[in-house]
Amino acid sequence: MGRVLTPNLSRWRTRNGAYAFAVGLIALLVALFSFDLWHGHRKALEQAERDVQNLAATLEQDVAGKLLLIDYALVEMAQLVEADLRSDTPGAIVADAEWLHRRRLRLPGASGLGVIDARGIVTEASTIPGTPRLDIGDREYFQKLRDNPGMGLYISLPCEARATKGVWRFNLARAFIRPDGSFGGIVVATMDLASVAASFASINVGTAAAPGLAVSPGAADPQMPGTRRQPGEKMARPERFELPTLRSVV
Repeated sequence: MGRVLTPNLSRWRTRNGAYAFAVGLIALLVALFSFDLWHGHRKALEQAERDVQNLAATLEQDVAGKLLLIDYALVEMAQLVEADLRSDTPGAIVADAEWLHRRRLRLPGASGLGVIDARGIVTEASTIPGTPRLDIGDREYFQKLRDNPGMGLYISLPCEARATKGVWRFNLARAFIRPDGSFGGIVVATMDLASVAASFASINVGTAAAPGLAVSPGAADPQMPGTRRQPGEKMARPERFELPTLRSVV
């Protein structure tokens, strides 16, 4: 004979079954909700990573474009100084800064331009305040180009400006050659690190990541791989600008 359940026991088992089903359903919903959150968070992170990579590439192209314009100006400056040294009145061009001020206005990426003689003394041809007659002969970019004038464009390590304390810059420089073929000095353009950093700070990439820029010192001119020009030989203009020392960091 089968066991007869009392009404109370039947209701207790029904109620417990309902509770168990409800708990299981809630656990399933929580799991599904957590999965959706994780999946959405993962997709958001992946999209943020793609956005930052695209942004870093765009910023790198922007900086490289500014460097290209500056390099064109440096090539022109070096050619003008070399032509002046071959003229009947050599040295006239380095006694005046007006021609550099005009060029500086066409270079939004440069904070200053200057001509440094073979001893490392900044000439009067300088748009950088407080630098004429300043000795920069111990700077690594000057020494690198003095020892290898044919290396082309050289980008220096960041350094604190001597004429303006607390201002950090890196320098782009090229050598020019005297008529006898010896090292005559360098033409230089400066870029303030604060101005470069402002290009990054002005763009909001959120809290997940932020782009950065690192510039390593070294020759950055594929057109002049250590060749030495003869006196009067025209300096090659950079037709392309692949900067191996400039890289984006995410």
